Amino acid sequence: MSDNDDSEVELCSLLESHLPKSSIRYRLINLVSQSKKSKPIFYKNKNTTKSTTVKIQHFISILQDKVIFFGIEVFVYIILDKDETSRVLFISKADTTGLFDKDKTQDKINVNIGELVKDIMKYLLRIPLSYYLDDVIVKLEKDKNIKHEFSFSNKFNNNRYVTSTERSLRILIERLHQNKDINKPLKTEGNNRISHLKLEYNDNHVVDKICLFTRPERQYLFPYSYKNTKKHLLNGEQLLKWWCNIINEVSLTEFDNKEIKLTIPGSEFTTTERYLPNKTNWSIGDIFHDNNHKDSNHELAINAIPLFPDDPKGRFFEHLVVENRIKKISIAQFWLELSIRQEFRLGVVVGVIGVKGNLHKKNFSNTNELIKLNNKNLKKLKTIIIEQDYSNDIDEIEKIYNYINCLSINHIFKEIHGKKLGKLEKQNHQANTIIPQTNDLNGLVKRKLSSPTVNNLNGLVKRRKKPIL
Repeated sequence: MSDNDDSEVELCSLLESHLPKSSIRYRLINLVSQSKKSKPIFYKNKNTTKSTTVKIQHFISILQDKVIFFGIEVFVYIILDKDETSRVLFISKADTTGLFDKDKTQDKINVNIGELVKDIMKYLLRIPLSYYLDDVIVKLEKDKNIKHEFSFSNKFNNNRYVTSTERSLRILIERLHQNKDINKPLKTEGNNRISHLKLEYNDNHVVDKICLFTRPERQYLFPYSYKNTKKHLLNGEQLLKWWCNIINEVSLTEFDNKEIKLTIPGSEFTTTERYLPNKTNWSIGDIFHDNNHKDSNHELAINAIPLFPDDPKGRFFEHLVVENRIKKISIAQFWLELSIRQEFRLGVVVGVIGVKGNLHKKNFSNTNELIKLNNKNLKKLKTIIIEQDYSNDIDEIEKIYNYINCLSINHIFKEIHGKKLGKLEKQNHQANTIIPQTNDLNGLVKRKLSSPTVNNLNGLVKRRKKPIL
């Protein structure tokens, strides 16, 4: 798709070029949570400027017919400051099930997961900020001056109880009558009230960032999928190089004025340098503090390093809180101590990759493809997908699709028609392509005959010299 037109970027269109051509269809699940005001990902000290953080979760999964073979979970954080707006894409997990069947493709070819990840990241980066910020869920603070009111759903929806005593008595009475339709009271005014707000942001200065942590595991999203022989498991070095290549291509095509950083906790400079795809755009360090400033490594780690869900760095921060060292450890000391923790001491290469810059002015993603769910329903749907046994036979795995399809969620599956050709099919396609012939009129043109050329052999004849008289 050209970036010069006004058309929107569709994820289905991006993915179809990387999915092998097949008689069966592919399906896309493209879920997103409601935008919600959240705790900051950076620790706030007294000198920190006031900011607002909005959190969004994306979950994308791809099926071959009725069988899931890939999934990725990404968290988006939008940080609204007075002078700057930042969007942080944290790639939480990406995983395969090992259940893609290349025998069902026309040319018996496998799917390239790396190409799918690249296009998914490009799609997410191009989602306009207004999509996230036009409707943000905000919990309002408790107002102690307002009395709490509760309403019961179902049968007693119209009954109000001002005091907790009245409420408790009513529940006891109904229990005595064995009424099982009583539900927990729904909180209304004065207690954690919910509001939907449209948040404004500084459109003139938006900085986009990508963050991820690489560590090899047998499974990330799909339980027992490692038992499938077709699943391709990578070691630490392979996984880091794989992600570095993906981030390198995405940053080159999507970012201006970029800086790309890599940190391998506990590794020497020369060791880390070997993993850099190139030294033009890449350097060693992280994107959250000025690596070139001589005093930057002495900055407190808690003020510079973000906290993400299910993040080893976050678990180490919790450890520092218990030891009462959270406000004492510097960035340099943080990375050093992190490298000697149990989950890093097993001889496995782990890496922290970050990109920071401004996005190219390109056409936006089509947000109509996104299925927006509230956090509760998204969690339920994810649970259906990621808490199954993926080592089971295909018939059992297909039940996941059937169960999701029974849910009352409109258009949850988007169909994709694969277009990728294998080498054999490309050759056949080229052979069957008819090349238009040009009319040759040379045979109809009468040309004037040229005079025959006579070979001049004078230069080759040796003549006998005449005697001098």
